[in-house]
Amino acid sequence: MKERITVLLGAGAMIEATGVSTKSLTEKVISKCKKYKINQESEKSVVDVICDKFLSVYNKEISAESEASTIEKITSIISFEDIFHVLELLPNYKKNKYGYKGHISAYTIFSELNNEFEKLDMKSVYLSAQEIIDVINDEIFNYDCEFNKKGKDFKRFFDEISSEGNYKFDVFNLNYDTWMEQTLKDYNDGFIKIPEGNGKMQRFDINEYLKEDDRHTISHLHGQICFEYPDFKVDEVNRYVYKESHNTLYKYNNYNDAKDYRLRSAHSGDSTQSGENLFRTNIVTGLMKTDKLLWNPLNVYHNRFMNALLKNKRLILIGYGFSDLYINSLLYQYNAKHFEDRKMVMIDYVSDDDWQPTIEHPFYPSDKAIFTNLMHKSDHWYEKYMFKDKKNIIISEDNMVCICTSGFNSALNYIEKIKNFLK
Repeated sequence: MKERITVLLGAGAMIEATGVSTKSLTEKVISKCKKYKINQESEKSVVDVICDKFLSVYNKEISAESEASTIEKITSIISFEDIFHVLELLPNYKKNKYGYKGHISAYTIFSELNNEFEKLDMKSVYLSAQEIIDVINDEIFNYDCEFNKKGKDFKRFFDEISSEGNYKFDVFNLNYDTWMEQTLKDYNDGFIKIPEGNGKMQRFDINEYLKEDDRHTISHLHGQICFEYPDFKVDEVNRYVYKESHNTLYKYNNYNDAKDYRLRSAHSGDSTQSGENLFRTNIVTGLMKTDKLLWNPLNVYHNRFMNALLKNKRLILIGYGFSDLYINSLLYQYNAKHFEDRKMVMIDYVSDDDWQPTIEHPFYPSDKAIFTNLMHKSDHWYEKYMFKDKKNIIISEDNMVCICTSGFNSALNYIEKIKNFLK
C-alpha cells in the first residue's frame, strides 16, 4: 500500500483562484433575501433585521469615524453562517402544535421574541433560509464550472506532490465544490451507481467507502453542491428504504438535476438532541454543524477524518480558518499521536499588517495560534522571524512543520521545498 497524506481544505484554498469568499457570499445573501419581509406591515426583511441586531450589539467595536458602508460594517462582524444560524433558531420561539415532549426546544418554553420579531412571518424565515442555500449552491457551481480555466494551479499542486512521493491523498473538504474530484479522477467517495435504477444519481455504500486500496479518498465533511435527497419517482421502488436513514444524501451526476429536485421538493425539518430546529439541506452551514454531522454520509466521513489523522503522519492544511471546534479538537489529537514524528504543511494567508512576528503572534483566531504553537512545541516560535520571512516558507528546526503565510499561489513557488519536506 502506498503512503498516504491527510489533506484538509478550507475556504481559503479557493479565494485566490475564484474570488469567492465568505464576505462576497454574505453580501449576496443579504441582497437576495430583501424580498422576504419580517411581517406584512414592515418594509424590512427578516435578514435586514437580524443584521441590524448584530450591528447594534457590535457597533461599539466599529470606529465612529469609519467611512465603511453599512454592508461593509455588517460583513466585518458576521457572515452568512451567523445569519443562517439565527434563522434556524427563530422557529424555536414559536409554539409548534405538532411538537411533543421529546422534541420541544427550551426556547419555546422559557423565551419570548422581542418587539421586532413579535409579528414574525415564519414563512419569510423558511424562504430566507432556502434562499441562502440556493445562493451558496449557485455561486459555488459558477466557479466549479471554470475548473479548466481557473483550477490549473490547484491541480498542479496535488499532481506535483502525489507524483514525487507516489503518495495517495485522503482529502477532507470543507468546501462544497468538486475541484478535488476534477483533480484526482481516481478516487473513492463511497458513492456507487444504483443497479438497474435511477441513472441520474448515486447512493452512498459504506462497504465501498471503507475499502482499503490505492485510490485517493474524497470526503466532503460539510456536503457538496451535487448532494441532495433522492428523487425516486412514484412508480420506482426505493429498495434501500429499510437500509438507509431518512436523512441520507445521494450524489447527483450533475448539478442541474440536484438543483431541480431541491427547488421542487420540500423536506421535513430535523432537530438537535435538545430540540432546536435544523433545516435539512444538501450542505452544512450555520453554527450547529456538529448536529448535522449525524446525516449520512457525513457521519461516516467524520469518522474517517479522525482515523486518517491518527494513522497518517503527513498532514496538509490549506486555507483552514480554525472556526470549527470539532475539527480543531481532532487536530489536537493528531498532534498528540504524531508528536515526535510528523510532517505538517500549513498553507495560510497573513496580511502584511498582521505579520509582525517580533511583536505579536501572526495567527488569529486563538485556536489557530494554539495549534501552531503545539506544532512548534513553543509559544514563542515566531519571534525569531523577520518581516521579510513572510515571503518565504518557514520550516521548523526539527523539520516537522512547514508553514506558508502568503497564500496558496505563493506556496506553488516553493513546491520543490514542500515536496522535499514531505519525504
